[in-house]
Amino acid sequence: MNTLRLSEFKRACELEFGVLQAMVLISEYWLPQLRATPAEALSSNADVRRVWLALCEEMNVPEERRHGAGKNI
Repeated sequence: MNTLRLSEFKRACELEFGVLQAMVLISEYWLPQLRATPAEALSSNADVRRVWLALCEEMNVPEERRHGAGKNI
């Protein structure tokens, strides 16, 4: 299974959206498919990769930038 750690999620958000926008998106952006903000979903133990992919879908992140994001390579 391809899991995503919380630290990788945060790094991916910062790289994709910038530090300040990532902070706002994580804490305030409503993800309809999760019925929560990313922060709420993560605090409810939602799968981190699912939260990342939901955010990517909502923000129209190209498919090629969704997988493997946030990992130290």
